[in-house]
Amino acid sequence: MSYFFSAIVTRDGKVLFCEEDSHWVIIQRAGLKDDFVRISILDGDMSKFKENEVTRLPKWYNRKMTKARCNELLRLIMPARKVYAEAIEPAEHLYNDMLSKFHEKTGIEAFYMLASVGTLISAIKRGHLPSLASTAYIYGETVAPSWILYNDAVKLAKERYAESISTIEGYMKRR
Repeated sequence: MSYFFSAIVTRDGKVLFCEEDSHWVIIQRAGLKDDFVRISILDGDMSKFKENEVTRLPKWYNRKMTKARCNELLRLIMPARKVYAEAIEPAEHLYNDMLSKFHEKTGIEAFYMLASVGTLISAIKRGHLPSLASTAYIYGETVAPSWILYNDAVKLAKERYAESISTIEGYMKRR
């Protein structure tokens, strides 16, 4: 599951968001220091609405009003979000196909690719993975080009997505 929608609720009840779906990015763009509530909605499903605070919610926070505003925001951004998802889908499929081919050729699962270099070298030394040189070559032939295409597609789609939602109240633009 991924966070489909991340937002920040300020003391004055504003719900702030951006194209990044990142609390940190929203906080930075808004110049906030404290006194806010982080909101996440998984998969664009309001039944998966949650406050991401490790301590108690502040007394000023109004959950009912926040949920209503987030529901309205989702309604407004869904068309743009759908266009974004459709734009990156071909590159995402290609990247996933290349990851599968990489796994077929090397036996390396995707989670190893997220591991530290030390973890990979240790696995190679134990004989759990092919040599580093052959792994790097196969990665360069399969995954790397598709990763570049995927990132390019995401960058362009995200720019268009940001542009299409930038007029919605609460959107935090890049500074």
